[in-house]
Amino acid sequence: MSSIQLLTDEDLEFFKDEPMLLKEFQTSERKVNEIYKHLLRGETTFVSSNKERELLVHNSPEPSEFKRATTFDKYGPIGHFARDNLKDLAHEIHIYGFQPISRSELNHLY
Repeated sequence: MSSIQLLTDEDLEFFKDEPMLLKEFQTSERKVNEIYKHLLRGETTFVSSNKERELLVHNSPEPSEFKRATTFDKYGPIGHFARDNLKDLAHEIHIYGFQPISRSELNHLY
C-alpha cells in the first residue's frame, strides 16, 4: 500500500530550522495518509472535526469525474467536490477538515 508524501527532501531541508512548522506539516501528512488508507480499503465515510457534517465518497454521475465527495449536515446534502484520483481526494478531504469514521458512527447519512 503506497502512501502520500506531502514533503519532499528539499522541503525537509527548508524546515530544519522550524521544528514546530515541520511537525505541523508531518501531522498533516499523517492525517492525509490515514484518509488515503481509509479510501483504499473501500471505506467511504468521514466526519468533520466538530461532528456537525458528514462526508460520503461515491462514484460520480459525471463521466469526466473519478470520484465525488458529498457533504451532509442534519438537513441533508450541502455540497460536493470531485477529484481525479484517490490521493488528491484524500488531500482535499483533509483540507476540508474531515476524518475517517465508520458507517455505524454516522448521524446524518444512515
